[in-house]
Amino acid sequence: MSKEEEAILAQLGNRPIHLAIGIFDGVHNGHQNIIWRALEDSRSDQGITAVMTFSPHPSRVIPGRAPTPLIYPTEVNEELMRANGAELIIQQTFSKEFSDMPAEEFVTYLINSPLLKHLKYIYVGEGFKFGHHRKGDTEMLSNLALEQGVKVIVCPKVEVNGQVASSTLIREKLKEGKLEEANELLGYTYFSIGEVVEGKHRGTEELDTPTLNIHWEPELQPKYGVYVVQIEVEREDGIHAFAGVANYGVRPTFHEHEKMPTLEVHCLSPNDITYDDVVYVRWHKFLRPEKEFDSPEALKKQIQLDIKAAIAHFSDDPNFSVE
Repeated sequence: MSKEEEAILAQLGNRPIHLAIGIFDGVHNGHQNIIWRALEDSRSDQGITAVMTFSPHPSRVIPGRAPTPLIYPTEVNEELMRANGAELIIQQTFSKEFSDMPAEEFVTYLINSPLLKHLKYIYVGEGFKFGHHRKGDTEMLSNLALEQGVKVIVCPKVEVNGQVASSTLIREKLKEGKLEEANELLGYTYFSIGEVVEGKHRGTEELDTPTLNIHWEPELQPKYGVYVVQIEVEREDGIHAFAGVANYGVRPTFHEHEKMPTLEVHCLSPNDITYDDVVYVRWHKFLRPEKEFDSPEALKKQIQLDIKAAIAHFSDDPNFSVE
């Protein structure tokens, strides 16, 4: 046992463990439902709300599967899990050896984990599978757990406007530019986190529209295009938020066609954001796909239309001032 595990065990004491299990990429409505159920039940017996998730994604280990691009990196998913009530997060290494574990051994593996010695409840979604070749299902899990004195709670799928919330579907929506549908399935506004870096100053010098260039390299790339966003930066007196319009793409008008897309945000009001600031960009609405314009002048005209659309989006929101 590592010193870190010993320290965590000391904090846990003898409190019963309520464990939610899943990959939880994006921590969407369905995932939240599972974690919230664990949280609610843990309050009744002064237990611990725990989450077991898996890294790397199984698609990167199981032969014959293309690697799944993650909606968020591991640390961001963990941040979302904590925001939804998780007190203890266990990152289970998904190795070849782990994937080869017979389904019949999974519950024994869990209760033999030092951090799960007081495991009392397991929470999973309807479609949960486990073990070699995904042989185990929720019925098997319930039966195996019962033999060990552990109860399994199977949480129903969550539907949003007739669509079942899933990470796979959300990835598709983001790639298609169906941002508002993705946000509804997530249960919150999709966001990116990055550091403000120096760009090529084209926004100021050539387009009369200064932008903040944000270093952001997601695995799952949203559709290239123009978006209505809000950008947030933390200061000593709290979070400062500004309305904005963003471009995510490869800037084809300038014939750069960069391999890595860039994220640029034009704020709609004066702001105090500068180089090296780490910012959150929350994506509210997809305005249009990225396109190559005949000239910078044509692009300038379109940018002004994009800005008007973003201003209209925020016009009734008292939390933002737009100019």
